[in-house]
Amino acid sequence: MTEQREHPRLYSHITKSSFLHVEDALEIGKLRIFAGHYKKGNGSNQMTAHWLDVTDARVLFNDMAWGKLINYVEFKGTGRGESAVSRVLKVTSKDDKVWIRLETGPGQVIGQGAVKPKGEPTTVINVPFSVWDARKLAAAVLSYLQAYQTAALLSRQPAPATDDFDGFFRGEVTPRQTPPEPESAEKTGRATRTVVEPPKKPTKNGLAKLFTEVNVRLAANTLEPYANTDDMVAVLKVIGYGSYNKESHATMVSQLIAQKEPNGKSHPAPGGDT
Repeated sequence: MTEQREHPRLYSHITKSSFLHVEDALEIGKLRIFAGHYKKGNGSNQMTAHWLDVTDARVLFNDMAWGKLINYVEFKGTGRGESAVSRVLKVTSKDDKVWIRLETGPGQVIGQGAVKPKGEPTTVINVPFSVWDARKLAAAVLSYLQAYQTAALLSRQPAPATDDFDGFFRGEVTPRQTPPEPESAEKTGRATRTVVEPPKKPTKNGLAKLFTEVNVRLAANTLEPYANTDDMVAVLKVIGYGSYNKESHATMVSQLIAQKEPNGKSHPAPGGDT
């Protein structure tokens, strides 16, 4: 028998005649969308699934979470020759509804292995959402992806020397190597001088780590998250961040969270009016 892989569910949506689950397939960098039609008392009579890349999922579900109009179509497939299977995902906004449609049927391999539909699909699942329900689905998915990213970052220290966080999750990115310690004056016989360096700003990786950790903790306490890293940097400039390093990271996280608390105190910029 073929082993069935478990896919933890991020969110489920069920109507009187259809269902749709978004499931974790992050071990291959994807989300699994599994949907079907059913009749009460008779069980499901049609089911199909689609695998959505995480990089595409972030953009799609971000637009959905904001209630934007959506017209998204994605063609995928598997197999070779006559055994190729076409899988199509369509997400559209129409008449105050959001429709998520999955199509499966015979496919034709083209180019370097892409698969396009060949004739009519054999299975079509079209699941309706109200705009509010679609936004709830999207918010749940984005929160899960953010929590997964945070857990991956915290479990793999030091941080990667790259912005390819998806590759970092899959272990495809080499962590940053610790630079060698400089030789002392006693060893080299040369005089040394102390250089006072300006405060070190967070790098792109540092900002991404701050942004993710802060927003996850804000969400856990039902506080408003930061919209983007620019929004967060503006707050850091006001509170006077100093140098960013491993030791100051926790302090910055606490200060950024404090700015979002109802009774949080604002911190004036260094040298500003009190």
